Amino acid sequence: MKYKKNKVCWPNRASDLMLVFDRCLHPLSPVLIKAGCTKFQVHVTATMNLITPPLLLLLTACAVSGAVLPKAMWHFGSMIQCAQPGVNPLRYNNYGCYCGFGGKGTPRDGVDACCQIHDKCYANSRKIPGCGDAEDLPYIIDFDFTCNNQRVTCSAANDTCQAAVCECDRAAAHCFAQNTYNPENKNLDHSVYCAN
Repeated sequence: MKYKKNKVCWPNRASDLMLVFDRCLHPLSPVLIKAGCTKFQVHVTATMNLITPPLLLLLTACAVSGAVLPKAMWHFGSMIQCAQPGVNPLRYNNYGCYCGFGGKGTPRDGVDACCQIHDKCYANSRKIPGCGDAEDLPYIIDFDFTCNNQRVTCSAANDTCQAAVCECDRAAAHCFAQNTYNPENKNLDHSVYCAN
């Protein structure tokens, strides 16, 4: 990884690209903070062919939000890590037929069913009166929660929209923890396995 004068860190290898997404889900790592990096950004043009649509969506959301580490993007990842300490939340991206961008077909297993329920929960949160505005989108809304003994609790101080999205993420994080992850369901060909 190379560093610019203003301490904005840019990946210089394709393998560093995954760190960008990790930084979107988690606060800056102690290694980057120690190096003086306050932001973590990526130059995409050289590696566009390596980015899948779900990861490009995540990167775009990170860039468009105006903050390199938008809280809304890493809350869900933090919840997953609360329920399953030591688990990288990105393992669930592009898993089965529903984990990642979009979703169709029959869930492949319990983990995939968690993602299907999470997708429906997000859709339902948008139908709550007063929660249909752009700032209430589940992917960008900020909310408060706590983690104690591998249990996520959404704050009573959250407004209606925040509470709904927080509950979606909380339920999915605990659902993942209660189901077995099957590596064979990672990066499935949706046209073959999720066609119905």
